[in-house]
Amino acid sequence: IVMIPEFKVYELKVMPQKKEAKVLKDIFIESDKELPSEKDIKEEVITEPSSTAESFDPNSVVVEEPTEEIPTIAVDFVQRVPVFPGCDEEADNDFLRSCFSDKVSNFIRKKFRTQLASTLGLTGKLKIDTQFVIDEYGKVNEIKVRAPHLGLKKEALRVINLLPEMLPAKQQHKTVKVRYNVPIIFLVQ
Repeated sequence: IVMIPEFKVYELKVMPQKKEAKVLKDIFIESDKELPSEKDIKEEVITEPSSTAESFDPNSVVVEEPTEEIPTIAVDFVQRVPVFPGCDEEADNDFLRSCFSDKVSNFIRKKFRTQLASTLGLTGKLKIDTQFVIDEYGKVNEIKVRAPHLGLKKEALRVINLLPEMLPAKQQHKTVKVRYNVPIIFLVQ
């Protein structure tokens, strides 16, 4: 380390050589005082590696690749839709799309408590819009619900959260996230 009295050292470049390191004169300093002359700044050859130089191994540097953002695709446009449990994963995509849609609809129909609407004093035709993502692991998340009443919104959230884990969708042989919309419509008299 080069020490220059009464000056602030901002950067010190060390150029490694085979078994020695050479401290260069490229030092950035900040001071109102007069700079030292060239002869006052000495080159110093370091033959004994410092503890930090010993612990540094250039081969041990790990460069992290930027993580690839997994795209979210609408279920109607994905090459291979998610496979709901009970659907034949070997079937063609059109069959799987139909099976997926039927299974999700039947699941919601069985689990959703429609009598909640009359308990809340609601009548007529009610529509709850739901949207969710089946992620690259086949899990349901990013649930969004729009409903005419907070109680119905909570019920829709509860039911969508109950959906089972599925085989994830694929696009160009890679797993992808899929966005799916399900309107829940029922009549309360």
